Amino acid sequence: MELKKRLSSCQFQALAYLKSITCCSTGRIHACKTVTSNLMYTDTEMSHTSKVKLMKTFRLDAVHVHMPVALSQSFKHNRRTTMNPLHEAHQRLLRQQPLFSQLKPDQMALIIQASQVRHLSKGQFLFKKGDVPTHFYVVFSGRVKLNLLSEFGDEKVVTIIEQATTFAEAIILGSVPFCPLNAEAMEASEVICIHAATYRDILSQSPQACFQTIAQLSKRLHWMIGEIDRLTLRNATYRLVHYVLEHSHSSEKTVDTPKAVMASRISVKPETLSRILKQLQDQSLLETDGREIRILNEPELKAFLSTLD
Repeated sequence: MELKKRLSSCQFQALAYLKSITCCSTGRIHACKTVTSNLMYTDTEMSHTSKVKLMKTFRLDAVHVHMPVALSQSFKHNRRTTMNPLHEAHQRLLRQQPLFSQLKPDQMALIIQASQVRHLSKGQFLFKKGDVPTHFYVVFSGRVKLNLLSEFGDEKVVTIIEQATTFAEAIILGSVPFCPLNAEAMEASEVICIHAATYRDILSQSPQACFQTIAQLSKRLHWMIGEIDRLTLRNATYRLVHYVLEHSHSSEKTVDTPKAVMASRISVKPETLSRILKQLQDQSLLETDGREIRILNEPELKAFLSTLD
């Protein structure tokens, strides 16, 4: 409460940007240009004088962020996560993953022993770009978005990781010196963190598990090639319809993704997204209710997508 009295909402937004480009462990800025230059573009509602004052208050330089104790503790509290051992439901989900389908019981026991569950609140980072990776992950509940943040605070959502999906598997091969993306919880989430070195040791003893890992990474590569095709060779309407069909859940055929996140994910402006949604609603293919999108006629929507191909 004392911190809120000292800082305005736009100052908090500026500090959120600083937090997003700062490594949790080292305090180093993940941007090449000076923080002063970046911060000047963070919030248009914040005057130049206020930004300069903020810079002086937190003693920012081009390499490190120096925060007062109260603010530092506030950020530490916001980053705090709960790490727990795996329960039976977590273990069951791990055993169902293709990466572990070829493991022997004793090997699976080693994986479970070397894994933990991390509880994230909405907006909390699992890892940040530039962090040294040590784990790969499975989303047990909730959703995690992988994103990039520009030096001006603009977000590009690369993909959204849904429940029961693995990600960051490239670290298994030990060829990733630092995280190339941020991983941020879109809602309260539980993520199973699997120690990569432990799994790598098991791979050295199991050719079958190696083939499964290669197959998983190959699937991810094929998906990325398809994503490049959609983002570069397809129009905005195609990208939106494809996203809705790919991410609709349950028999109700709904997509529950914030519009701003969806727009960033398919690389369109929010106003373009709204215009296309209105056109699809007029054709009785979709309907929207807040941030929820519901498919009204899936066969017709798929047929419409084929006309855009």
